[in-house]
Amino acid sequence: MIYTELSLAVLMLQVLFIFVVLVLAAYYDLKKGIIPIELTIGLIVPGFVFSLFPETIINLFIAGLFLAISIPLYKKNILGGGDIKLIIGLILINPFITPEFYMFFGLFTGLAGLGLYLLFMLLKKDILIENATVRFAPAMLIGWVLTMGIVAGII
Repeated sequence: MIYTELSLAVLMLQVLFIFVVLVLAAYYDLKKGIIPIELTIGLIVPGFVFSLFPETIINLFIAGLFLAISIPLYKKNILGGGDIKLIIGLILINPFITPEFYMFFGLFTGLAGLGLYLLFMLLKKDILIENATVRFAPAMLIGWVLTMGIVAGII
């Protein structure tokens, strides 16, 4: 029973940590147009360690696959380097390793990005697009929160 309570506490801390990092990343991305390396490394390093366990080693493969897919997007200035590092960190530290999680996260993040882009275009604000890169961290925050709501059974 103690192990179950401990593992639930660790899971909750992990989810809270991810949420705080995403909120900070979205703030910096909107305000300054960058995602500080300290935030992305703060996900990648513990995420890498977490991914070395047999139950979570698939996250290393998924992160590598995402990196391979994201290189052309980076070269075309669709995704910035901070966005890529943030997504890789999220993949590595993700405790919910299911195809459904990744499917919902990708879907909700893409829809949120499109919605935010259209909203800011209507408001004539260039805050989401500057220097030919899309400010994507706010969309990741929205996508992650919606996905977590489904995983937790809230939505």
